Order: sequence, then structure tokens, then C-alpha cells
Amino acid sequence: MNVRLLIDAIVRQTMVLIAQLATSGGLRAPLAHVAGQAFLELARELEAQGVPKKVSADMFGMALRTYQRRMQRLSQSRTDRGRSLWEAVLEFIESGGVVSREEVLRRFRYDDEASLKGVLRDLVESGLVFSSGSGRNAVYRVATREEARRHPGGA
Repeated sequence: MNVRLLIDAIVRQTMVLIAQLATSGGLRAPLAHVAGQAFLELARELEAQGVPKKVSADMFGMALRTYQRRMQRLSQSRTDRGRSLWEAVLEFIESGGVVSREEVLRRFRYDDEASLKGVLRDLVESGLVFSSGSGRNAVYRVATREEARRHPGGA
């Protein structure tokens, strides 16, 4: 039995199920958190099974430091307990219209600044958020559905 083919088939069917649930009855459920949640839960399960972090990182095709940073970004926010930092930042930007990097840093002041910057970079690279400017002068807004669809990494 080819384990990789089996994993690919299970993932494909899981994505079909999620898409069907997200659109059932005309619903358009938000899915922005799904990729991060899947990564985080899979990584935690590997850890629970005794797989060392270095091996897990390799299984995801990442350097150990990159894996650790991603785990930290996706883990619970210190500012908004019970939610991932990624999810909390996306919702903050969505509710604020256009927000500056300073506003994000101030709002999530109890979270690690490097993790916040990584989350902002992830959101922009995924096409879910647009940015203008750079550094401390950067501003962010959530991409429209049409803009996200046109972005190569977007939905």
C-alpha cells in the first residue's frame, strides 16, 4: 500500500467535505483559518505520538526554525485567549477597515512582535489581506472576495 497516495486521497475527500459544509444551504462560511488550523492540529498530533519537532519539520518540508515560528504564530494569542494569533489578527483587520501596523502592534501588545509580523506577512502572501507602505508605515485591509480569487495564493 502506498501511504502517500492514501494520505492524498483522505486529504482530498476531507477538503470536499469541508467545501460542501461551508456552502451548504447557500451558506458562505469563512474558511480563512482552515489551513492554519489543519497544520497546527496535525503538528500537535505528531508531537503527541512522540515525533520529534525536527522530524515533524522535515515531514512538512520546512527547516526547524521555520516550523517553530509557524507553530508559534498559529498557537493561541496571548492577547485574545482561546484563539490563534492568525485568526485574531485577521478579524481585527477585518473589523477595522484599514489598520496600520502600529494599531496591530498596539492591539496585540502582549504577543511577540516577530510573530505578529510573521502573521501579517502570511496574511498578505496568502492574498487574504492587502498591504500598502512598508515597515511601521504599513497599512492593511482585508481583500475582497474578488481580489482574493485573483491572487495566486488566495481562495
